[in-house]
Amino acid sequence: MFKILSYKSYKLLTESSNDFSNEINDVINEANLTDFIDNPIKWVKLKNNGKKYQKALVQKELTDLEYRKKSKDLPDEKRKQYKDAIDSKKKSLDDIISAINDRMDVLASTDTLKQALSLIKTKAKISAAQTAIKSSEVTANEIEKYKKIIKDNTLKAAKIENDIIKNKEPKQEPTEDKEEKEPTEDKEPKQEPTEDKEQDKEEKEQEKEAIDVEIKNAKDAYNELKDGEDERAKLNAKIKFKQAQQKKARLDGNDELYQGLGDDIGKIMVNINKLDRSNNKTDAGNK
Repeated sequence: MFKILSYKSYKLLTESSNDFSNEINDVINEANLTDFIDNPIKWVKLKNNGKKYQKALVQKELTDLEYRKKSKDLPDEKRKQYKDAIDSKKKSLDDIISAINDRMDVLASTDTLKQALSLIKTKAKISAAQTAIKSSEVTANEIEKYKKIIKDNTLKAAKIENDIIKNKEPKQEPTEDKEEKEPTEDKEPKQEPTEDKEQDKEEKEQEKEAIDVEIKNAKDAYNELKDGEDERAKLNAKIKFKQAQQKKARLDGNDELYQGLGDDIGKIMVNINKLDRSNNKTDAGNK
């Protein structure tokens, strides 16, 4: 019986699933969109299915990469058996992805949930590409392909998030016609309610302050790591710092900065991949 994924790939799969779950929660919570979800029960089901969808996408990418690595060292007969096992696994993953897709489409019964679903799928594609880049089996050409997927879908995700925030804002009915029809005599000037505006402003300021603190903490954590001691930890800390900056860019509606930071994160992941490859070669040489 062939082992489809190595221990390292399973570890990458688990880490990406946890990160994905936290990110989806962050997108909703940090943008204060909890009250925007018009059907909390369906939203929870949609989010849970989204986790399964992301996991299946990531597993499919890693399965392809593992197959190319392992099949090289197998004799012809074993290679054919292994290919059959891989094809069967990929067919099973395709069926899972299709079934989850259908389930999520049914759950997304309102415009709000459809936007949430679109965001989940887009983030899942980014996660699958980011995880593939971390694999030691990925080639230089594939890295470029995955970086383009990350770049395109990061832009798309930012647009969806901005659309969600815009739709959350209360729509004001046109008052021009009403004012023309209403008599102007003895009409007291209407004062616009400022309490809600002040509250929204205060919440936004608090959110900015929280993100500023997160950016500072991430930067401090990065600076505390000394060069040369643990290069991988240094690179991971740098990613956390860039991700914190992305949150502020998203809050400010700065799509260009958000995308630029996403590109930076992609480059750092490439460096992590190179570092892992180098360490693997060193370990192999010491054996």
